Amino acid sequence: MTELQIDDWGILKLVGDVSIFTVQELHPLLLTVSPDDYPELKIDLSGLTDLDTVGVQLLLGFRRRFRHSIVHSCPAQLREFVQQIGLDELFL
Repeated sequence: MTELQIDDWGILKLVGDVSIFTVQELHPLLLTVSPDDYPELKIDLSGLTDLDTVGVQLLLGFRRRFRHSIVHSCPAQLREFVQQIGLDELFL
């Protein structure tokens, strides 16, 4: 199960897995987060335990909705995967 938390300062934290197994439940939750409400969203990945290519696609699509978003705190165990698929500049 994946948990989505967002605070009043525009920090969105994902906790759990973002993978083929959780995308169907997570996608509708992400759609409730509006760029109008959070124009400078910060996406905190420190709580992620698993990320696969389907999860990366979901996060990239979500990030496109926010012109001024910052992704940070990718866990060490997922950094190698992100580097292998060439997205380290976006996720680290």
